[in-house]
Amino acid sequence: MFHSTRSAAGGVSGCCAGQTGVMSLAAAEFLERLRALVPEAESTVREHLGDNDEELLLDLLTADLRRLERVSHIWGEACGSLCR
Repeated sequence: MFHSTRSAAGGVSGCCAGQTGVMSLAAAEFLERLRALVPEAESTVREHLGDNDEELLLDLLTADLRRLERVSHIWGEACGSLCR
């Protein structure tokens, strides 16, 4: 589980459950890493930033990404069933 807060400088601080310490990333660095690790999230990230005046609102982006994951999972199961 990842808990996060936004800093006044526009960064993202977070802590993963079960780990000690806090990780702090600038919003731009966080988005760069996200795009590198999950390229299929690019359109979701662009839409999120466009809807929020280019500001990263991590709680809202997380919800958007969870919806993307659910849709992708459901779509993958449907495609798998159709392709058999």
